[in-house]
Amino acid sequence: MQFDADSLSSALGAIAEQDAPPSGVDADRARVDGRRTLRRRRTAAGLGGTGAVALVAALALSAGHVFGGAPGTGAAATRQVVRTADWDPLVAPGTFGWLPANAPNVNYLIAPGPGQGSQALGKGSEVSDGTVGHDPAMIWLSVLDAGQSPAPQSGDTLIAAPKVNNRPAFWEVDPAQRNPDRGRAGVLYFQSPSGRWAEINAYYLGTDPVAQTLLHVAKSAHIGDTAVPLPVRISGLPADVIAPVAQLTRPTTIKGAAWEVDLSFSMGAENDSVQVQVLPATATPGANSEIDQHCKTSNGLLICVSTMNGRAPWYVAGGFDGLLRDITSLGMDPAHWTTDVVTVR
Repeated sequence: MQFDADSLSSALGAIAEQDAPPSGVDADRARVDGRRTLRRRRTAAGLGGTGAVALVAALALSAGHVFGGAPGTGAAATRQVVRTADWDPLVAPGTFGWLPANAPNVNYLIAPGPGQGSQALGKGSEVSDGTVGHDPAMIWLSVLDAGQSPAPQSGDTLIAAPKVNNRPAFWEVDPAQRNPDRGRAGVLYFQSPSGRWAEINAYYLGTDPVAQTLLHVAKSAHIGDTAVPLPVRISGLPADVIAPVAQLTRPTTIKGAAWEVDLSFSMGAENDSVQVQVLPATATPGANSEIDQHCKTSNGLLICVSTMNGRAPWYVAGGFDGLLRDITSLGMDPAHWTTDVVTVR
């Protein structure tokens, strides 16, 4: 099983879009099914051209592109970001403080794209009760770009909501399209102490009171860049490598894995990228004969690296073997995980 950046971008594009005028497509169901499908399809694919439909990272280091070529190609590299300190590829612009009991699992994802912010997801476990279309609760927290104000989608209006921590807040209401069978429970915009606006979308809350739940989530949320601890430390990468996609997912559909980490590092020409997947050592990822995957187990973790084009990353000394050697496992205990993920030599 392998990180699929192309499907990731497609799925996130569906998530980023809000309800459109009535059509034969259930957009809310598509969001849910898209993420579920993404987890089941992890085949190798390129990152080129996917940014336009993915989610924007909170920091310029994730949103920027680095152009250039492999040694010997004659293409000059443009260095846009050169780091002098250790850094984390997964920096969320907003995090949860409180979540309802049916949405206990916080997921994080950073990916490049225009103006949608990064999102954290509180996702409950699915219940096998035989009911067709039964879905877990989903609560998306996204942060608008600096200077951007709430804007209702087509056909919606903004209605003043109770203040959140003494700052303005608005409900987005769509009386013509609201359909409880589609799962969308509500949308709340609220202004953070820094002045940036955040948005909460909630789905499938069940019997939880929508207004009280969203307001409670908003009041306890932290809006601001927050580095997410990860279970590995990576050395040997160039100081100007970028991480266009970073994701921490829990739970996963991978057998034997309660969580997974997917990272993509790029440098040089459009197709020069390498994917890093980290799982518990108990995981049994699905086999894919099309992927040249290199793995090791260390300190309770399964660590795998691959490239979309199958060739070893030229910008890492020793190629795949060198990259695996330079990835240090920090073990299964999150208390030992680090935000100094990429070590700058």
